[in-house]
Amino acid sequence: QARGGDEEPAEGDAAAEDDDDAPLVAPKRGGGGGGQAFSGPKFEELPEGLLPEGKALQYSALVHTTVGDLRKMLKQVDMPPTGEKHELAIRIIRELSGLPPTAEDAVLIEEYKVQRQEAHERKMRFFNGKGRGKGRPARAEPEEEASEDDEGDGRGGPSKVELRTFVTAFINTSDLATTRLRDLNQALENTFQSISPKALLRARKLAEKALVARQEAELEQEEGGAEAAEGGDEAEVTAEEDAEAAAVEGGEEDAAAEAEGEEAEEQEVEG
Repeated sequence: QARGGDEEPAEGDAAAEDDDDAPLVAPKRGGGGGGQAFSGPKFEELPEGLLPEGKALQYSALVHTTVGDLRKMLKQVDMPPTGEKHELAIRIIRELSGLPPTAEDAVLIEEYKVQRQEAHERKMRFFNGKGRGKGRPARAEPEEEASEDDEGDGRGGPSKVELRTFVTAFINTSDLATTRLRDLNQALENTFQSISPKALLRARKLAEKALVARQEAELEQEEGGAEAAEGGDEAEVTAEEDAEAAAVEGGEEDAAAEAEGEEAEEQEVEG
């Protein structure tokens, strides 16, 4: 039965409602939407001041998503979707943190604006019959159409970029041992007031991707900590070995000095 005059939710929506108390778990590996391998710089390897403190987990989560998702997020906030994966992640975090673009990004942004303006002008010439051939019949200048990703669900709900940003932040700051899908849905309803079953289903899929990215980031941090601990153990062992070698060498020198002293005494006695 339709709720509040909305259309009847799809079968998938109803299934999602029945599973509100399910724990937030990442999809199985190989099922699509998994975390992506990343060989670029880690958060601690970035130049100081490039990103705000406390953004290590968000950075690691973003660089373990797909390049396509990162580019989509940048287009949604009118930022150039070009560069290496870690550069895209940095651009997103700086934009969401209210920081100005880097000097390199400032140049890219200006170029991106020019490209968008030129594309818009070509589109207008085409619609007004000034492009190749006669074009289409002239009509009133259309406004720049929002992409599907920029639009909400048509009921005043969140856009896709707002939904993606909210869900990613929720997953990265939640205790996954106790958090349930119902908690995510409740947080969405409290934040956006009006949200459709379709948007809730989309949020669930976004949560699955964010979970995989978070798990990849935490695993990478654990591996980094283990490597650091192993390096510390090796350094400690090396230090102990060096100390023992120094002690042995010192003992040998003392013994040699003592022997020289005894030899000198013997020579004095003989003399």
